[in-house]
Amino acid sequence: MKHRISICLTDVQELITQKHPSVTTAKNGKVYINLDLWINDKADQYGNDIAVKVYNKDTKESKFVGNGKQYKPDATQTKAPF
Repeated sequence: MKHRISICLTDVQELITQKHPSVTTAKNGKVYINLDLWINDKADQYGNDIAVKVYNKDTKESKFVGNGKQYKPDATQTKAPF
């Protein structure tokens, strides 16, 4: 099953600037962020049924950084539109 998510890069950049514990820099100099995805049983008012958060292991708090939708093909479609 495919999923499409949208992440707020402004929030991610803020986490990088704050040296959030979920942000790491690899030996090659690239910056990575660990994200948690939740697939909810019910969609929100915009049809989003996926939540994207960043978890802070030190404070045990999560910050919402995005959302998304599961792709559910109908019986007539043979491949995903994206």
